[in-house]
Amino acid sequence: MVVDFIDVEQGDAELLRSGGAVMLIDSGTPESGTAIRLFLKKQGVEKLDYLVLTHPDADHIGGAASVITNVPVGQVLMPDYTKDNEIYQGVINALNYRNLKARAPQTGETLTLGDCTVKVLGPIDH
Repeated sequence: MVVDFIDVEQGDAELLRSGGAVMLIDSGTPESGTAIRLFLKKQGVEKLDYLVLTHPDADHIGGAASVITNVPVGQVLMPDYTKDNEIYQGVINALNYRNLKARAPQTGETLTLGDCTVKVLGPIDH
């Protein structure tokens, strides 16, 4: 497995690759979308098997609309709570544009990523 931490100035974006499969976790701020797409292109990534959006804060989902609109995505995973703001709505609009539906993964679920498995650790209710 190869893990890249993408410099998105503020927020988070990580790229996981294993056995030809690709997962992007989060997408930084809205200004990060182009930088992420350029990074994917430089790495030879033409599609994402998974786009994981950990929570709907702007510094985690900001670049997602740009990524979804411009890069083929197999599955979008995100929690089932929403935010009432323009950035979250942009992600929903991009999903609709690509005829994609996001789903909330279950705690303990495992995802196959090429030669590896990725286990969902949360959310955990306290």
